[in-house]
Amino acid sequence: MLDELDYYRDERVIRRMLEYCGVPPALTQHFSLGHDYHRYDKGSLLNDRSDLSTLTDAMSTEYLVGWGRYLVENRNYGFESVKNFSMGWLLDKGLDIFRSIWDRENTIGIIDVEYFSRKYPGLAYADPESTYAKLEPFHRCLMHTLFHFGFNPLVLATGQGYHYVFRIHNASPLAERLVQIGHVEASTKDKYLQRGGRRDRIVTLEEGKRFDAIGKLIEFLVHLTIHQRDHFGTWLPVTIGDIAVGNEAQEAINVDLSCYANPLFMRDIRLPFSTHQKHKLQARKVGQWVSSNIPIQIAIPRYTPCNGNELSLFELLHNRRHFLNSANYAGAITTEIPECSHGLWNLLQAYYASPLHQFHIHYDWAQQENPFYWPYTYDRFDLRMVPPCVAHILAHPNPALLQPTQIQTVVRTLCSKEWWHPKHVAGLIRSKYERNFGWEIDWTKYDANMWALGWTRFYAGMLADGTDHKEDFNCLSHQQKGIAWADRPFCVQPFCGYSLSAYSQ
Repeated sequence: MLDELDYYRDERVIRRMLEYCGVPPALTQHFSLGHDYHRYDKGSLLNDRSDLSTLTDAMSTEYLVGWGRYLVENRNYGFESVKNFSMGWLLDKGLDIFRSIWDRENTIGIIDVEYFSRKYPGLAYADPESTYAKLEPFHRCLMHTLFHFGFNPLVLATGQGYHYVFRIHNASPLAERLVQIGHVEASTKDKYLQRGGRRDRIVTLEEGKRFDAIGKLIEFLVHLTIHQRDHFGTWLPVTIGDIAVGNEAQEAINVDLSCYANPLFMRDIRLPFSTHQKHKLQARKVGQWVSSNIPIQIAIPRYTPCNGNELSLFELLHNRRHFLNSANYAGAITTEIPECSHGLWNLLQAYYASPLHQFHIHYDWAQQENPFYWPYTYDRFDLRMVPPCVAHILAHPNPALLQPTQIQTVVRTLCSKEWWHPKHVAGLIRSKYERNFGWEIDWTKYDANMWALGWTRFYAGMLADGTDHKEDFNCLSHQQKGIAWADRPFCVQPFCGYSLSAYSQ
């Protein structure tokens, strides 16, 4: 019976990983490990293979990332960024493998959709049949929207949902259009001009703007899909971020756009045919039974446009826990990320005519207060002007302002009645991130301003174009959302005399 190390010694699996990292299929098809290397010759390390190392030179991804048990036990840290030539080492250690979104030749687009339940966080692992069935209507809705515009993405099944991935070649005429609508704040620009860590080179201003632009266009596409979800029978709430909802299982579909609230050099995506062992190392989150009893899974593609192949839901769920089946599947397809300039062009034309585009212009144009003046501006915000639930977030921002639900509550409140420009709401949130509230996150590395700007833009943009109808923005719904952190509920003072619905204008 195969284990993950046997599986990673299958040349078909390695070929598919190389293609996803930008190695042309014409090169990967000649890669061979020799007769039965993957089954019986575990003493021979893939890291020593010069032919594999040579192929990694052709990758367009900037770096690779490994995550898994070996690193936790030997490095006391869950993940590690490595140079491309270390791919063999990642395989030898049986790690989950990721590639950077930052690419030398392309701008990568990624839509990350997942099921989540705050009440039963391990449910997607324990009962994938029911959870993926709940995702299926929205998956069909999103594919319909993508196909409508002419996108033909590669769709990869992850632990709790899907990645929809496409690329635009930087030599494409559309690349300049992306630069024109992209925006990079000064704080992020400073980071892009630095080298070190996982960066052998600077992130050019053009790369930064294209990354911002593709995020805006994906944001627009997600809004369009949310408007259409009822036509496809999507009955679960659809949120941007893991927003707390008040149904019995506190379950929803999360369209995770957090990638676009971080610098380009900080984000990576899982490779097709990589193992998925997150639940094995997160027993406190998913539950001890799930961690102990659910086997390592495999991130296999559901739809590969280069081959026109699509798995049924049954085939997907059966193969993702079967090493030999997945290796055989890897031999039947290719996983090159599809170039989708045609789809992007059509989406861009619709975006130009949209209220969201006007909002993004309005948002990028505004200027936040200079940090030197925060004691006289953001710090003087009177917390008595807002309900206790909002005041508590701003007075005790750690960990409240790390939670999408709490950020959305602040944005909905302060952007109501034209109180605050959304860019200043982001400035207020940034001013909390950059103060000593005991943050465990290194904001100097992740960019506090970009995080604040990104999440504020997501929720203010939904208000601006009517995607957020604020049906749950009332005190009863806020109470039903339950516990925010530890034993602290979202509603910190029931019957306080304020009404959240009064801020729904």
